[in-house]
Amino acid sequence: MKTVFALVATAFAFAVMAGSAFGADEWLTDYKAALAKAKQEHKTVLLDFTGSDWCPPCMMMKKRVFGSDQFKAYAAKNLVPVELDFPQGKSLPPELEAQNTELAQKFGAMDMMGNLQVPLLVLVSPDGKTLDAHPGAFLFPSEFIDWATETLRRADG
Repeated sequence: MKTVFALVATAFAFAVMAGSAFGADEWLTDYKAALAKAKQEHKTVLLDFTGSDWCPPCMMMKKRVFGSDQFKAYAAKNLVPVELDFPQGKSLPPELEAQNTELAQKFGAMDMMGNLQVPLLVLVSPDGKTLDAHPGAFLFPSEFIDWATETLRRADG
């Protein structure tokens, strides 16, 4: 009985950590899990470096772009989205905070002084290669889709 409870508790904890404010079925927070999923599904990883509760352009993009049906349809076919959050009004689990900081340094969302440069979107191949990065917010889903489509076209060609 203890084993069953432990398995259920572990599965629940993983589901909570893997999901984000965008919906547990769409956005992950675990970079390594996203790479594995992208490899399995032949998709590209989208990293969204964000300050979800303090960055106005991040909040606007979440609502107008990522919340749109157009983005959701595109992402379902092409992307494994990952939210890498740096909130100020809540704390993250230590391992998630460490992962996000490491990735922010690796992909250029954090300078050498520790200053965040958000929003930053990065498209990454399933093997972890950076395909392109876009600093700043997109105002419309079509702008994001045009950028991502062109990046994926160049990566395939």
